[in-house]
Amino acid sequence: MPRREVARPPIDAYPPVVYERIAAAKRWDAGCSGAVALAATVTAAGAILWSWPLPPALLCGSLFLMRLIAAVIDRLRSDAEESLPRIVPYFLEPSNGDPWKSPYQSDPDLDTFGSGYAIARNCTRLDERAVRNGVKPLSAFGFGDEFRSQPAEWHPAGEGLRSLEALIRSVREEPKGLDDSDLVLTELQRMRNRLEDARVREIPFCLHVRMDAAYTAHEFSSRRGKY
Repeated sequence: MPRREVARPPIDAYPPVVYERIAAAKRWDAGCSGAVALAATVTAAGAILWSWPLPPALLCGSLFLMRLIAAVIDRLRSDAEESLPRIVPYFLEPSNGDPWKSPYQSDPDLDTFGSGYAIARNCTRLDERAVRNGVKPLSAFGFGDEFRSQPAEWHPAGEGLRSLEALIRSVREEPKGLDDSDLVLTELQRMRNRLEDARVREIPFCLHVRMDAAYTAHEFSSRRGKY
């Protein structure tokens, strides 16, 4: 069965942080592969040259098998939409002690955590449109993440709304030049609705780049805010 091809936008469409994370992941992957290969080589040499016992040889085989399984999983994930970058809003936990409840739990149209793929694919193009329209580009609201040991800069939701309203008008008037402009418009409107809810509740926000389908319970409990 032929490998499914995923349509990719031009190389300059994503924000720079996407390529930084991809490069960091490749460096990590290369480092892990090198460590595994070195450990396996040393173990194999020891078993052959110095008659090491069976356990090190089994360890060598296990390391190779683990690496092979990881490579297969990575290849499968690369074809999944959930592994593609998306831009999502992130909201600071209210300081008044009230529990933070995501509005999209009762309204799917406000689900921004599972959205934002088209916005990410067109981020630099949307930023250019925002500047031409005299509002802050989307990248000005991101993409620092304290969970990645990066400083998070919080912004009033009203500032984000001004940018989103201008971009929505721009996409409606000039859909050409964007990858899947209909989906871009839908995602911008969904994010606009979410920020309008945050503005009413006076909850500041920022934008994050996510390259996964979900987050762990540890991340959920450790974060200062919520998606």
